[in-house]
Amino acid sequence: PNCRMCDIAGGGPVACPIPTDPVQAPEVLKPMSPEEVLNQKFATSGLLFHGLSLRYDFDMYKDRFLAARSLEEVPFHTDCGEHCTAFTYLHADNALVTFAFNALVMQGGILYEANPSVWDDVQCLSVTDKTTLSRACCACGDSAQCPFGPNYEHRKDSGYCGLPCAAGDKKCRQLAVGCGVSVFDATNFMGYNTWGPQTCSQEQIASGQCDLCTQPMWCDDPSSSFGWEGVIRTPRDWIDEFLGRDGDKRAWGIRQCMWKPSQRDRFVATVAELHMAYQRGRIKARQHNLWNEVSVYVEAAFGPQQEKFATSIAGFVLFRNLGANRDDLVRYHAMKQHLKSFGLEVPIFEITVEGEDRIDLWKPGVPVNLLDRQYSLKAIA
Repeated sequence: PNCRMCDIAGGGPVACPIPTDPVQAPEVLKPMSPEEVLNQKFATSGLLFHGLSLRYDFDMYKDRFLAARSLEEVPFHTDCGEHCTAFTYLHADNALVTFAFNALVMQGGILYEANPSVWDDVQCLSVTDKTTLSRACCACGDSAQCPFGPNYEHRKDSGYCGLPCAAGDKKCRQLAVGCGVSVFDATNFMGYNTWGPQTCSQEQIASGQCDLCTQPMWCDDPSSSFGWEGVIRTPRDWIDEFLGRDGDKRAWGIRQCMWKPSQRDRFVATVAELHMAYQRGRIKARQHNLWNEVSVYVEAAFGPQQEKFATSIAGFVLFRNLGANRDDLVRYHAMKQHLKSFGLEVPIFEITVEGEDRIDLWKPGVPVNLLDRQYSLKAIA
């Protein structure tokens, strides 16, 4: 009604054109920063952290890493057995606790996205680190930590794992990475009488005659008549059975059942219960390892498994409050540049995590945000 009639080039009066809304320019989304990308992966699927330290052959591993000629040759750091590599699973519902104790503090390491493809290779989930390298029945790979003393010669598999495992042999893989009983527990080292009248001597274990070494120790598997026979069904069950009864001195982590990879939610909830128990004073420092252990079976020295994990590297990380220094940064930068030669851009981060034998930053029930001030995740290269 407010439109005037107008004459266009003498052609007579015509109605004014109906006005239209101005064209809106498409919104340009700001690219996510490296910190935001890592925090999103952490909040979505969680991260697998593998620690590296000069006291734990970091330089030897770095040299092997830099010698890789393809992504299929990017090596695992097999730190828990001939075919075993161990990680700490970092999840937003748990305290940000990494592998650190007074004799061996990891100043940093490699972060992997715990995506479905990577998680398929996980064999079992341990609420507290069980030191697989010296406690699995397959063999003792650390003479200083062997349960029966430094002169105990148990370097090869005694038949429990059949290493290397045949294709499709799930039980072999589970036992090879420490999903079974601890040698300490099998010998009733702590006097808990976990298995009733059944125990195994050093000689029985070394000769392959220990029945306790032949099955995984699942928390909840009603179909099994072995181990806990499916009676540890909830995080509270785990706490009631194992809290404060996890070994002593060099035997921490010996007594626990394992959650299956398909039971990730219960595993995360159990870790949270352990961290809350520590904060509330129900256990003291060093009564439990406060970091968890997630174990992966390494199929071969080179191959598609290595490529899968290499392409899932979410970043290298330095812990600013645990002694990381410029020399560590130089090592990770060399590894970063080597991955770049294969077309992978992997950032290097620094972050503040919980201190050694401490949980000060975490608040139960409040999801961890790596961008929050107390953690201050920062990409530095």
